[in-house]
Parts: sequence; C-alpha cells; structure tokens
Amino acid sequence: NALDARQEWQPTGVSVPRDAAVARHAGAWILAGGVESGAPTAGVRLLKLEGGVPVVESLPDLPSAVTGAAAAVISDKLYVFGGSKTDGNEAAAADLW
Repeated sequence: NALDARQEWQPTGVSVPRDAAVARHAGAWILAGGVESGAPTAGVRLLKLEGGVPVVESLPDLPSAVTGAAAAVISDKLYVFGGSKTDGNEAAAADLW
C-alpha cells in the first residue's frame, strides 16, 4: 500500500534511542546502541508490530555502549560496526560485533 499523504503522523508511545544502529530482520527492526536518557547505551531492542501495535523487546546488550554505528543482518546474524564509543566527537570505534 502506498502512503496516504492526507494522513497525519500519530505518536506511538514507543521510545527508542537516538543515533542507534538499525537493521531490518524477519519483519522487525533491530536497534543497537545509541543514546538513551542523555547517555550512550549498549542496549539492543527488537521493534515489531503486533496487530498494528508497536512492541519493543530487549535483546542481549552489546559488549559496550556505542552511538552512530551501522548495523546489518547477514545469514540471521546481527553485525554492528563503527560509530563512537561516547556521545560526541570521540574517536570512532573500530569494533565489529
């Protein structure tokens, strides 16, 4: 279905971290790292729709917090790479998880 330009944006009530790495897998989105409550996070979340309602589930955390990273799912495995270890202009992370 095409988006209807006459519809208005509606809040979902779901909060997600900013600057998170995002990957699509099996009809859901995986958000890894980012910034929550003003601090970098290692948290990983699965965001999916159940009956048109957004549902968030926690997954195992990354080994350390990272912001602005990239993510991809390859052969049912999540890879998170790059980004920064802190919220700001710190050195780029060279990690690949």
